[in-house]
Amino acid sequence: MRATFLPIFFIALFMALSPPRLAAATALEGRINVNTANQPQLELLPFTGQVRARAILEYRKKHGPFENPRQLLKVPGIGPVTYDAIKRYIQVDGNTDLRATNAPSPTYQTLPTTIFRKISTHPGELMILPDSRFYEMLSAYIDDARESIRLATFVFKVTDSPNNRARQLVERLGKARDRGVAVSVVLEQSDYSDSINEENRRTARLLREHGITVIEDSAEITSHMKLAVIDDRFCFVGSHNLTHSALEYNHELSLLIDSRALAEELTSYITEIVNEKEQADAG
Repeated sequence: MRATFLPIFFIALFMALSPPRLAAATALEGRINVNTANQPQLELLPFTGQVRARAILEYRKKHGPFENPRQLLKVPGIGPVTYDAIKRYIQVDGNTDLRATNAPSPTYQTLPTTIFRKISTHPGELMILPDSRFYEMLSAYIDDARESIRLATFVFKVTDSPNNRARQLVERLGKARDRGVAVSVVLEQSDYSDSINEENRRTARLLREHGITVIEDSAEITSHMKLAVIDDRFCFVGSHNLTHSALEYNHELSLLIDSRALAEELTSYITEIVNEKEQADAG
């Protein structure tokens, strides 16, 4: 099946946002000693840019060496989501040998649901995902994820049916988590709809059973976005809620955008929402 792409001037726009020659996704290998690593080494960690790297160095300077990895949760700006993403790469002794590498060719786990063929894109490319096509491509990219999946949605509604597409996405996310992918999900916590809260909390329980980090946003602000960022590169943005109706029956429209620059912007946006929630809980 051939992909359908937006007009060339939109592709050119996003090409300008993307670094050249990034056809292959990157992976991380090795570990960082957080007691000896410098700022550029710390910035290699997922979710960790200049601000968090400097915060780690400042905390280390003020409080002395880290005694255990979980002590990083005391560093300003590092909450449960960030820690879950970086914990498998950090240690408090030994050598630092963390490095970015080209990820190996895709391999697919055997799943109890249909395996969808991933259509590869190039940096700057946009793919239109109408109706159920969104579910097929999101599933394929989740199955092929190598480093991270960050997902935020207004409604994530599962049922007990094994054919329920939202439940199948939960299982795919769990499979990704089992093979070492850092998976986090932000869900709406509504102050006006108990039914939305009930559906999202039910799904949150299933996700947490798979070891996936789930954050319910602040009840004071509605989080109506529907987006996913996979491997800091592949961006899914559009109208699809994660419900069986939206994923199979409704007329919906979303986009897949291959752009590391956009992925960074969306990740920062998600992180801001997570930080607001963490600050509210701490207060």
